[in-house]
Amino acid sequence: MLKIDLTELKRQIGGEHAFSFSLPLSELVPDLPETLEWQALDAVEVNGVVTNTGDAMWVRGGIALKARTACPRCLKQYETEFVNEFDEQYRSAESRQAEEERCETYTGDELVLDELVRDMVLTARPVAPVCQPDCRGLCPVCGVDRNQKFCDCEQVSIDPRLARLQQFFQK
Repeated sequence: MLKIDLTELKRQIGGEHAFSFSLPLSELVPDLPETLEWQALDAVEVNGVVTNTGDAMWVRGGIALKARTACPRCLKQYETEFVNEFDEQYRSAESRQAEEERCETYTGDELVLDELVRDMVLTARPVAPVCQPDCRGLCPVCGVDRNQKFCDCEQVSIDPRLARLQQFFQK
């Protein structure tokens, strides 16, 4: 569990406490879906700062995770780093404001960040990560990796419903 002791910090309005954790992904997300399109290579690194704002604990920081994934264009396996930042306010569970604002809460003198970090890990992967920004992918005709080899395949594919329109522009 990612717990931060708030005993001292609760006494110092404006006070800050830096934190750093390193945990294996399996410990942090034990119910990790097996259908993930990536594989963690190292532990998840979590770094940040908790600030006592007087009425809440403001938590800022980020996560970093080295992973292996496949490029959706050329299908090549490559290593990359997923990063994600967080900026959340936690209020005491006894606070009336916590109920009114529906914000994250903490109980007693401990702030547990498991759920926050789990969400950050699962959303850190880009929607369409590519091995390189200019990846040309696989040829849809012959299947050759166009990053490695040039092919002479004709790439023009016309929707049959629009074929008559192409004839119009050729005149």
